[in-house]
Amino acid sequence: MKRTLMTVLSCILIMGMAACGSQNKNNNTSENSQDGKTENVNDDNGAAKYFKIFSSENYHLKAKMVGDKQISIMEMFMKDKNNMATIVEMEGHKMKTILKGGKMHIVDDVSKTVMITKVPQSSNDNNSIKTDGMTLTDSGTAEFNGKTLPYKEYSDKDGNRVQYFLDGTKLAGIRNIARGNVMDIIVLELDENVPNNVFDIPSNYQKMEY
Repeated sequence: MKRTLMTVLSCILIMGMAACGSQNKNNNTSENSQDGKTENVNDDNGAAKYFKIFSSENYHLKAKMVGDKQISIMEMFMKDKNNMATIVEMEGHKMKTILKGGKMHIVDDVSKTVMITKVPQSSNDNNSIKTDGMTLTDSGTAEFNGKTLPYKEYSDKDGNRVQYFLDGTKLAGIRNIARGNVMDIIVLELDENVPNNVFDIPSNYQKMEY
C-alpha cells in the first residue's frame, strides 16, 4: 500500500511540475510567436481545435494514462493559467494536488492532511500535454487504444513529439514521445467545465509546509 501511495504521489508531483514548467515558459514571449506556444497551427485539420483547447487557460480533462507498464486515471482542471487541480487514481488510491498562489498543495482526504511545497520554477517532463513551442510537423496512422487511427503530430526544437489521435471528429487521445519515453493519454472527458471550488483547500485538514 505504501508503494502504491508513493507511486500516486509521484504521478501527481510530475503532472504538477510539468504544468508549472509550461506556465513559466508561456510567460516568456517567444520571438517567433506572440504567446510563445505554437506556430503554423491551421484550422484545416481536426486536431487543431483540440490543440488550441490545451493551449488555452481553461479546460477540464479526464483521461486514462498508460505508460511504463503503469495505468492511472487522471483528472485535470485548468483555469486562468495559474490555477490547476489534478486528481490521480491508481490501484484504488486517490490523491489530489492543487497549484495556486505559487504553491503546490497535495491533499490527502484519507489522512486529512495537506502537504504544501513551493512550485518548481521549471521542469522537463514527458507526461504533460505540451503545447508551447510546438509546430505541426507530421501526420499518419498508428495503433492507439486498440484501434488504427489517424493522427497529427506536433513537435518542438528539442525533439519532443505529441500525436493527436482522432476517431472521426472526436479526440481519442494523445501520445507524448520524449527522450525515448512514451505516454498514452486516452481521453475520457474533455470540456471547459471548471468549477471554482475544485481549487479550494480544506480548512480543517492538517497542513504541513516544506
